[in-house]
Amino acid sequence: MRYCGCTFYEALELPTDVFLLCDKNMYIEDLQKTPEGRKYLADCERMAKTEPDTEALKQKGLTYRSVKE
Repeated sequence: MRYCGCTFYEALELPTDVFLLCDKNMYIEDLQKTPEGRKYLADCERMAKTEPDTEALKQKGLTYRSVKE
């Protein structure tokens, strides 16, 4: 595997979690090389958030009211 600097056979000997981490990091690094990939990563990060960006809402003149209130 080119990302972790080991051969294919050495990669097969890695613990599963280390192998998957290397694979994930390689995938993210490849996505960061193109504008479309960077947009995809930004969209993923945005969709993973569970709390609203209240500062951005304030800048647009909007208010946020929690459903819990």
